[in-house]
Amino acid sequence: CRLMEVLNADVLFMSYDEKNKEWKRSLLGEAHFPCANRNHRIQNVQVALRAIKDQNVGLPGTWSRIKAEDIVDGHLEHTMGLLWALMMHYSAPGLLLPKSLDAEIVRLGGRAPDVKRVERLSAARRGASIVESPQCAMEARLFAWAKAACAVQRVDVNNLGSAFTDGRALCALIRTYAPAMVPK
Repeated sequence: CRLMEVLNADVLFMSYDEKNKEWKRSLLGEAHFPCANRNHRIQNVQVALRAIKDQNVGLPGTWSRIKAEDIVDGHLEHTMGLLWALMMHYSAPGLLLPKSLDAEIVRLGGRAPDVKRVERLSAARRGASIVESPQCAMEARLFAWAKAACAVQRVDVNNLGSAFTDGRALCALIRTYAPAMVPK
């Protein structure tokens, strides 16, 4: 809950407390501290998940169906997916400048993605796997960059998941930018 408040400092989160019949001005006001039991932990995560959805953080693929219980039970894939979505929504646009990334893709011999098309398709296919197709403009750019950088080393990258499982794509990325670090 606190993470969502920090990430959205300019947003005032409001909720109505049925028990006390009053409006609360904080997500933390809805949370249970200390978390005495599993039900309290689930409610706290539900508050955070609702705030994430209210802020239009894209949760693609199976992550769109994340339940508070998944996080509380330590489901690693869902937890990592949630963190990935938050990073892509809040940090990536400031870290990866779209024009610079597009220019790097072209420099490597690739083609910058049609981001408007990606976002149209993404809206139409919510629930599809993120590794099979990018869900937002930044993911499309990262995929196009990885594909172009790996192609320099003659390594095919056709998705952001299984293409990286054997380490060849990661080595190709490193070799493209720091050839001395990964000998042939």
